[in-house]
Amino acid sequence: MVTCANAYFATKVLKIDTIPMAKKTEVRFMLYNTGHRILTVNDIVSDCQCTKPECEIRDILPGDSSTVKVNILPTLAGPIMQKITVYSNACNSPEILIIRAVVI
Repeated sequence: MVTCANAYFATKVLKIDTIPMAKKTEVRFMLYNTGHRILTVNDIVSDCQCTKPECEIRDILPGDSSTVKVNILPTLAGPIMQKITVYSNACNSPEILIIRAVVI
């Protein structure tokens, strides 16, 4: 039996109807450690400079959770799809999160 940390996101894709251009919008993803060891979030990377992700607690005990907070500050109108990659010591790392929205 492999005993390791396991990152579980209740939602991996967030669909937002509309967000305003040039105004900060915050979204959150809940991150759970469903494994048997401490889950350490090493890095969170966005594919766009207008998207700034951060993890509130980087060392998550087995059975505990944390929030990955993402601030979006879009500069162009239209549909967007932002990809956030979460790197950790989990067996299933990296995890990909997606935000879809229309900027108005």
